[in-house]
Order: sequence, then C-alpha cells, then structure tokens
Amino acid sequence: MIPRIYLLPLSLLASGVVAVAPASATIVFADDFADNDRTTDPAWFTIGSPAAVVINQEDGVLSLGRTQSNSHTYLASNWSGTALGDVGDELAFSFTVKLTGDQGNRPNEIMFGIGNNNGTVPTADNQNVFVDDFGYIAALGTSGGASGLLRDAGTEGFLGRAGSGDHTDVASGLPGLAITDTFQTYTLTLTRTAGGMDLAFTDGSTLVEVSDNSVPNNDFYTFNTVTFGYYNRNTENFLDVSSIDVTYSPIPEPSAYAALFGLGALIAFLLRRRMRR
Repeated sequence: MIPRIYLLPLSLLASGVVAVAPASATIVFADDFADNDRTTDPAWFTIGSPAAVVINQEDGVLSLGRTQSNSHTYLASNWSGTALGDVGDELAFSFTVKLTGDQGNRPNEIMFGIGNNNGTVPTADNQNVFVDDFGYIAALGTSGGASGLLRDAGTEGFLGRAGSGDHTDVASGLPGLAITDTFQTYTLTLTRTAGGMDLAFTDGSTLVEVSDNSVPNNDFYTFNTVTFGYYNRNTENFLDVSSIDVTYSPIPEPSAYAALFGLGALIAFLLRRRMRR
C-alpha cells in the first residue's frame, strides 16, 4: 500500500505525464465509405484519363476496377493540409484493401501515395493534375512491376504512379499485395527528422524502415493528398478499399517538458518536507 503522504505528489506526477504524453494524435483525414457517395465528404476522383474504369462505393467499400488492360488506374482525395513543422512530428497513412482478379505479368503492382498537391486539386474525374506535386509513394510490385518507397520530386510527378515522373528511390523490396478475398491493412508512417524524413512501411507482418536524408525543400513536409491505384495488365481486376485514415501526432512542445520538470521538482520538495515532519 502506498503511504498517504505520497498520494498527492504521485497523482500530480501522473497528471503531468498524461499532459505531455503524445495523446494529442488526431485523425486529419478519414473515410469509411459508408455514405455510398464517392464525390462528397470526402470526394474521390480518377486521375488522368483512364479508360474503361468501373468505380462503385457502397456498403462501406470503395471499388476501383477496370475492364481494359495495360493501363494505370488511380483515385485521389485531399484535405486542407497538415504540416510536419517540428522534428519528431509524425503522420501515419493507413488503409485496408484487397485485390481481386488477374494481374497477368504485373502481379501485385499496387501503389499508394501521400503528399502535397501544390494547389492542383482534382474536382472531377479524368483531370490531369499532380504535375507539380511532392510526396512519397509506396509501390507493391513483383515480376517486373515497380516496388519500393519513392520520393516524388515534384517536377513532372504523378503522386501514386511509381513508373513515371521524377521519382527517387528511398527503399526497395516491398511485399506485393496478393490476389485475395481477404482485406489487409497497410500503413506508411512519416516522421520528420533533423535531416529529412524517416519512413516506416508495414503490412502487419513485414516492416520496412528507411531514412530519407535528401529532402530537397519544405514542400515535402506538408501533406494534403492521398492516392491509391494499380497497374492493370488484364481485365476484370478490382481494388477494394474498406477504410482509410491519416493520423497526425505532433511531438510535445519543449514547454510541456519544462512544465513536467518543474512539476517533478515541486513533488521532490513536497516529499522531502513531509518526510521531515
């Protein structure tokens, strides 16, 4: 049993720890696709001019399909924006997805991206946007498909399409998304560092971590767009997404640690005073 003389100081310390713990994580973007309307709150639009695209949103699933082979298919959505302003700030992009169909000689070539659209926001299907975007792409591919974590350099980029534009490889060898009837969750976490960005990719069983220490400018620390899609080599392929969210976790301000230090000093003083009594 804890003596009563320690209860108040310990409770003060506990409250101080809670105050500076990284419990301020907030969801800055999310969609569970429950409203059966992909064009509002938030809106999802196709990028470029894909042919023979089939898009359906109902019963909590957004399905992106294609009936024409040998072309890319992408969807994008955006929010007001989140900046990783301090070293240690973190952004985690997660979505739950499954792939059905036959990818031919490009199995599992799925891409998803998160970045800064630099003002080119899609407002309808088949718009040629993201020509000056910045961000990161996770490409899951095997057998000739692109694979790895890439930085979209923002000169002729296509956020989400790893096979074109001005991209820099940050890491290679991500596991592919299997043709399956089971949903799987993927997460790409970005953490600002003193020299750039730390990236961590996981599919629940595999973890790939890498540091990008060559971030060109501050545009790469602001995020307002997410994309996902795939490269189709055959017909009747569908990418089904059941949920998606982006979570921002800022590092506690130095003033918060200073407050905790001051609280610890006060507790130590109170303990010494009570022990003398």
